[in-house]
Amino acid sequence: MGKIRRNNCATYLNERGFTLIEALTALSFFLLLLFFLSPVFRIVLNKQDISNQIQQMEWTVFCSQVQKEIMACTKGEVIGSKLMLTKDTDSILYEKYGTSLRRRVNLTGHEILLQNVQEVSFVRLKNGIMLTVTDLKGKVFSATFPSVINWDS
Repeated sequence: MGKIRRNNCATYLNERGFTLIEALTALSFFLLLLFFLSPVFRIVLNKQDISNQIQQMEWTVFCSQVQKEIMACTKGEVIGSKLMLTKDTDSILYEKYGTSLRRRVNLTGHEILLQNVQEVSFVRLKNGIMLTVTDLKGKVFSATFPSVINWDS
């Protein structure tokens, strides 16, 4: 190997450093990596916001389940912020529990219907019931369920 001496430093002829093409190649790989990782970061960061809200599809499924249950019941009663339905010999209770809306049958069980709930209110109407739910972000969801059941005062 040939050595060149300059100012008491030895350099080898085959050590030339990075070329412009190598630098551009490294830069292009770095930019490609950033290009593909930025959507992943966006999804991960937005997921935290989504998890604290009641989603529209979740609300729609919940409303259809409640509507079926109200139509199958023979008696209903609104007690404060709770809804008590009677079907045959079973009593079904909808109530807020922590930050969830849960369903209990005969005051046993713990079936979570909605999560991230701040406030729940049931209002008895002339021919049914109105349910209003506020999620943790303050978004209000409301639904009216018509029924022909016997509502106690």
